[in-house]
Amino acid sequence: MKSKKMIVAVCAALAIGMASITAFAATARETGRAGIVAELTDRSVNSVLQESYQQNKSFAQIADEAGKLSDFQKIESVQKNNFLKPADLR
Repeated sequence: MKSKKMIVAVCAALAIGMASITAFAATARETGRAGIVAELTDRSVNSVLQESYQQNKSFAQIADEAGKLSDFQKIESVQKNNFLKPADLR
């Protein structure tokens, strides 16, 4: 009985840990994309995130409205390609 409780407790702790890691990764990605738009549009990351959440806009839409969509797409493409390549091939 004790071992069953221990297994359940360990599984619950692992599940909570995995959920928090996933949430942090999603937040970091959003902040990174917002950072690109903020830099291109001379705004703060917070103002870009706030506009995205309040007006339900994507970061690409915000960049497009500022006339910086092509720059945003280029930077994002370079970052994706660098992320996907193994370190020894860069």
